[in-house]
Amino acid sequence: VNGKLLQGSEAAIFHGVSINSRTIKEGELFVCIKGKNFDGHDFFGDAFTKGAAGIILSDTKNLSTDMIAKEGSPFVIQSENTLRALQDLASYQRSLFPFRVIAVTGTNGKSTTKEMIASIIETKYKTLKTQGNLNNHIGLPLTLLTREPEHEVGVLEMGMSAAGEIKRLAEIAKPDIGVITNISAGHLGQLKTIKEVQTAKGELFDSLHKEGTAIVNADDPLVLELAKSLRIKKITYGIKEPADIQASDIRNKGNHGFTFTAKIFDQAIPVKLPQIGYCNIYNALAALATGHSLGITGKEMNLGLKNYQQIPQRNEQ
Repeated sequence: VNGKLLQGSEAAIFHGVSINSRTIKEGELFVCIKGKNFDGHDFFGDAFTKGAAGIILSDTKNLSTDMIAKEGSPFVIQSENTLRALQDLASYQRSLFPFRVIAVTGTNGKSTTKEMIASIIETKYKTLKTQGNLNNHIGLPLTLLTREPEHEVGVLEMGMSAAGEIKRLAEIAKPDIGVITNISAGHLGQLKTIKEVQTAKGELFDSLHKEGTAIVNADDPLVLELAKSLRIKKITYGIKEPADIQASDIRNKGNHGFTFTAKIFDQAIPVKLPQIGYCNIYNALAALATGHSLGITGKEMNLGLKNYQQIPQRNEQ
């Protein structure tokens, strides 16, 4: 974490990482993060009291001798940038064991797609996934740091509001598979044009290693354009345009969702999607494409979609 040990042993052990003194558990590492409306340095005393195994901080002004002089006191590391320390710790954790990472981004549908992918992957592999909206420069490393040795696959959502943010998240997570659901002008934030959004989202595909796989929405021209220059494996999905994973014979069942036939390369499987909203067909196709890339059978993927529990809708970026 590029820090200096102020107190304790380099061999000290901790179990879990927290940035919240209200929810920290005994034996966890507390990282003091400075935000717009809070500063973790104001609360590391609470973390001490609750039995934190260690503290990473940048500012020592509130650190008293009494806090660290007692036997059994937490180890204390001073790091110039505690956010970077959290991210670097997560990146190190990512590299410790064999572990495949699926990263999902897009203007709309990424949370639903992430959940569908995880539901499919869970039929075959022990899966770690982003909880709630922990999809940013703090939430993603916290998700990775909850990983247990038995986890085989991680499904991580990546949000962004500015150029360079997806690139940084990908540096931490090192994804093997990248999914871009779609690209539109919704929620531009610091990005002023749709081309800037396209470039920023495209940082995910750019981050994939040479053995990686890009999951491409063939019906979205901006996603398709990003994929054209890639020299890695690509799996396309869609409804209107020719694609590797394609939905046909779509039937709207009203409040009961949709049924359709999914062509997965040379096989066809009937799919019953209980979710309403035509956009969920695209989300399901992206999930099927991802599952196929990991060798999951059509039968298992169908079961995964049936097991999927719809999450509350919210604005996405």
